[in-house]
Amino acid sequence: MNIQIPFPEISGLAEQKNIDIQLSQVNDKTVRVGYAKTIGFLMLDKTIHADIDLAVEKVVGNDIFLAYSGGSGMELVIHGVLALFKSSLPSFIEQPENSKLVLHLDKIEQAEKILQHTSVRDITVGVDGLHVEMANVVL
Repeated sequence: MNIQIPFPEISGLAEQKNIDIQLSQVNDKTVRVGYAKTIGFLMLDKTIHADIDLAVEKVVGNDIFLAYSGGSGMELVIHGVLALFKSSLPSFIEQPENSKLVLHLDKIEQAEKILQHTSVRDITVGVDGLHVEMANVVL
């Protein structure tokens, strides 16, 4: 079974948290997440743009292994933010080393019931969104 998650749907979820992102395909395993924030200071508005590439390295069981990159400056910012908020990160996100993340899908409450019957086999990135290949779990 294949599930398609359109980029606008993902952006909409971020928008609910007041985060405006743009998503685009880099290649079949990498999505670029763009973020722009306008900062006003003394009647001068400056828009800051930041892009980060998230690559799906592998899927093992219910764990998705990701690598991120965005240039050395961006990686330092991300590493600092993750270190600062490490205690408040959701339990399903782990940072085993620099520039790497692991998403533990079985620790996401909304995914628990689905993962009792199916598992993620692969994730690819298309021009329109994410494509998730699922496999039935044999009981």
